[in-house]
Amino acid sequence: MLLIDPLGPANKVNAIFNIAELNDTDGIDTSDVLRALEGKYEFNKSVVEKGGYFRGTMFWFPLREKASPISDDVYDVGKVEKLFGSLSSESSSILIFLKSLVRLHLLKMSQSGKEEYVLRVQIQDEKEIQTRRQSFFSCIKSASSKQDVASIFKMTIKEESTTRPVQLTQWLVVNYYIVHNASNDFKRLIQSPKLGLSPCVGVAAKIEPFTAVEGHIFCFLPLPKEGTKLTGLPFHVNGFFALNQNRHHLKWATDDQDHQYVSEEILWNEKLLTEALPLAFQKALDTSMSNAVTYGNKASLVEGVYLWIPNLETVLEKWKLFFMTALQLFEDKNIVFCEHFNSWKRVSDAFFTTFSNLPHKLEYVTAAVRKAIGSCGQSPVVVPEHVFLTLNLLFGHQINDISPFNLAVILRNNSNYKFMTDKEKQALAVYLTSEGNSHTLEGLDLLLLASGEWDTFKHNGSTKYICSVSEVDMFPGSERMFIIPYARLDQCTKEAMHLICEKSKCIIVDDASAVNGTICVYM
Repeated sequence: MLLIDPLGPANKVNAIFNIAELNDTDGIDTSDVLRALEGKYEFNKSVVEKGGYFRGTMFWFPLREKASPISDDVYDVGKVEKLFGSLSSESSSILIFLKSLVRLHLLKMSQSGKEEYVLRVQIQDEKEIQTRRQSFFSCIKSASSKQDVASIFKMTIKEESTTRPVQLTQWLVVNYYIVHNASNDFKRLIQSPKLGLSPCVGVAAKIEPFTAVEGHIFCFLPLPKEGTKLTGLPFHVNGFFALNQNRHHLKWATDDQDHQYVSEEILWNEKLLTEALPLAFQKALDTSMSNAVTYGNKASLVEGVYLWIPNLETVLEKWKLFFMTALQLFEDKNIVFCEHFNSWKRVSDAFFTTFSNLPHKLEYVTAAVRKAIGSCGQSPVVVPEHVFLTLNLLFGHQINDISPFNLAVILRNNSNYKFMTDKEKQALAVYLTSEGNSHTLEGLDLLLLASGEWDTFKHNGSTKYICSVSEVDMFPGSERMFIIPYARLDQCTKEAMHLICEKSKCIIVDDASAVNGTICVYM
């Protein structure tokens, strides 16, 4: 048992003794202890009188009813209920980074003695999780300077509450202990007896259900939440951080601080963010991608990978450096998914298909464009908007985002698009002219003739005629001289053909008022 008396002498603040010695401890009435705790979580008289062993951990917090020399903060029922509520809101994640605890029970007892469970939280498959935790921390104790230690596992949390039905939440948890990959400055801090801190960090994201979380900072337990957000990241971060005196905040360098001298605690936190946590994040993202591959890259699993990547505009400034450092580790690694080839690609090998400038009415062309890109040997990728913005910010020099111009280049270098359906090729022609430029069609077999064949757009090509269906029928066997009549085209393709002829300074007349012999000299 541990008793803490903040008002005691410096050498007597903490008192530690065996539970079996409770009867012999001055100032403690065993009957009071039993009256408060007997029957709670298997704590009973035999624990005190016989073995002196209790399998678990209980915290007894004296809640002040009047101000004391320690604090003026006093508690009433309302404040206690608020504490219970804040604990419940964090319940699904509170156990994920702890070393030993696998269950958390919150019990409310009235003055009459009536007991009510407010909250029960426990880890499913707790024996397996305990084994993994113990293995990780055992490896840390025996770790040499030649290798880092990592532990990666899935953890399912079961929550039972009086206010909501039973909930199951699954987390992907990565714990990481950096030694070998630490810089010399970081190694000096790791070995500092003055600091006495461990370079142990972790990250965790919710994977069932797949939803982004409001990223929280843990120092094994979550730090108090103050303000609108703690990090702006879509996952939780854990570390043996250097905290301020009230253990509410990390120690940071301030803007007005003399930067010629920065304390070792501040440097320590900076090293955790820029050296240790990025490696934990790398393990997490690699694991998420491997899991997606294992299960055939199901859409939900691919989405789960992208949940690790935030919109950097929403990340707090102090945490941007961490994430930018972390994502830089993937500059030459697979990180985006290509559905066409069912595989993950590097940013530099991908063709992003954001269609950011495409009018809403032309969205139907996107599937055909992506198919054409893939058919021609390139890797079309679709990512959430915030992921593209973040990747573009970090790897902008490697980003290829599709446009009519670079689609035209792809099609000219590979003729596989010719085997696409007529409808798909019409969609390609519409997209290639969607920015008002008909020159993107030069050299491409995307001119649909009245004969049903496809001809090539050539600057010096032969004259082709645009006529009504009845007019084309007047020249049997000469269908290759005519462009497909407008009556057979959808409205967007008609508009694209209008544009082509306008750019060629030709008169174009709709089928309803077509004049025999109206011609279009293309390109």
